[in-house]
Order: sequence, then structure tokens, then C-alpha cells
Amino acid sequence: MKKPLVSIMMPAYNAGKYIRRAIESVLVQTYENWELIIVDDCSTDNTYEIAASYKDRRIRIFRNDVNIGPGPSRNEAIKYSRGEWLAYLDADDIWLPERLEKILSVVQNLDDEKYFVTDILTRGFDRDGQLIPWKKDNLINKVDKNVVNVWTFEEYLSNGHPIIAPVFPHSFITRRNIEFESLRFAEDLDFWIKLFANGLQLLIIPDSFYIYRLTPNSRTTSADFADLCHIYDKWLKSDLLNEAEKVLIKQLRRKAEEQKTYQPFANRLKQHDVLGAISVAMSNPTVLITFLKGIPSMVSYRLSALKNGVSPR
Repeated sequence: MKKPLVSIMMPAYNAGKYIRRAIESVLVQTYENWELIIVDDCSTDNTYEIAASYKDRRIRIFRNDVNIGPGPSRNEAIKYSRGEWLAYLDADDIWLPERLEKILSVVQNLDDEKYFVTDILTRGFDRDGQLIPWKKDNLINKVDKNVVNVWTFEEYLSNGHPIIAPVFPHSFITRRNIEFESLRFAEDLDFWIKLFANGLQLLIIPDSFYIYRLTPNSRTTSADFADLCHIYDKWLKSDLLNEAEKVLIKQLRRKAEEQKTYQPFANRLKQHDVLGAISVAMSNPTVLITFLKGIPSMVSYRLSALKNGVSPR
């Protein structure tokens, strides 16, 4: 087998309901020079058995003895990878068939000391394990739709560090010992910041070939925002960032604190605990302002969920 140009990392934990679709979305890629590195993070369901049922030689499967989390599992996948470029696909998401071909048509002409590359993600509803595309991420409204966009770290931050799933150079991160942190939440954001801080710029293809799943009944917790604030605080102390970048991170941190305060109120509403929500609002009336600001997007999301026959998160 010739050396794969791209290695696809897929950490998986109890993803038996979804991983088959994720794997098959790689198998149908129009670009075929890849390897898929699946790291089963000590699942307690049939994730490993489903992954092992595929006999394609490009699929390599590893299993952690204990559960170590998504960040360290991605680091394990990087160690096993042989590709010049690295990509990742979460085990509950899918790629459209032309994703690798479109992205690699860009990266093959790049200096791997300068760039990492993403397309724009599409949010999708979960309907009994099926992934139903809903809408492209808001990043689509922030880029020039006629060209491949080049963003500095400052531009990425000023646009609210949108969710991305980039392809990045293997040798670059290996030489600089860049790794994913062991965090419950936003470990990927921390990794992208490391790429920027070490000198890379982000290329954005103004089209979408990655569909990520909005899982029903999932809830963001205060611990998630604590991890996010931990990331901000770490980088505010870093000598690798300039003052303009730190000002933007401070602004993002304030927004995260606002959301952290709002989350108990939102979760009680999701649980139909109106009295509990009122109690939270009485102790901190600012959550009502956050709630009112979010009404248009909440209404749009719930109407779309209803139209597609799915339960809102």
C-alpha cells in the first residue's frame, strides 16, 4: 500500500449507534489515498466490534485499555498516523463524498509551514441515528464565497472562533510537539490556537462537506464553560500571543462567563422546570437579557427540528 497522503483520526467512545455511518462516509470518498485511524476509547458498547467488521486495509483500529478522553485519544491517533496531512472525523459525524478531494486539491499546493485548511461545517439533526443536514454554520456569512479565504488568528478570534474541522500538516505539529489537551470540552479549540500561535494561518474553503450531529437531549454544563475559561486564561498568560489577540480573548472570556451564568437557567427550561428557571432568574436577572437575545435563534432551531421530525436538544 502506498504511503497515505492524509491520515483521518477518529476517536470513538460508545459510538455504536453512529460509527458505521461515519466509517462509510470515508469509504465513499472520491479521493482514495487515505488511512483511517480509529481509536476506541475503552467503549462499553459495540463500537469496537462494528469498527473491526470493516476489512479495508486502509482502516487501522486501536483500543485504549482505559478511557482517556477525546484529546489524548486524538494524540494516540496522531502517533499511529503515517500521512503527510492529518484530518479528523468524530465518530458521530459524516463527510460528504468529495470532502477529501476538495480539501486536498488545495493543500497539495501549499507550504506546510504556513497553513491549515478547513471547509465550513453543516449542522445536522439526529433522527433515530440518521444524520439530517440542517444548515451551514454561521461562518458561511463571514467569508468571501468566491475564493479560498485566508485568516490570521486575530481574524479567527474576532469572528468568535467558529467551529472548524481542519486538515493540518503532520510534520509541523510533530516537530513542535503540539498535542491535544486532556479536557472535557473545547480541547479542539485549544489545539487550533496552538497552530495559530506557532505561526500557521487558516485557509477556509467557502463550501461545506462536513456534517456534524446535534445530539438530542445533550446539555452544556458549567464544567464545559469552566474548561473553556481555563483555555482562555492559559492563553492570556502566553508569550506567544500579541496584545491585540489577548484583547479579543478577554472579550470571548466575558461572553463565556455570561453563558456559564445563563446555562443553569437554560437547562431548567429544557427540563420544563419553570419554577427552577424562575428561581435562577430571580437570583441573577441578567440571564433574562441573555435569554431574550437568544430567542430568534432558538425559535429558528426548534421550528427546523419540528419540521424534520426530531427532538430538540
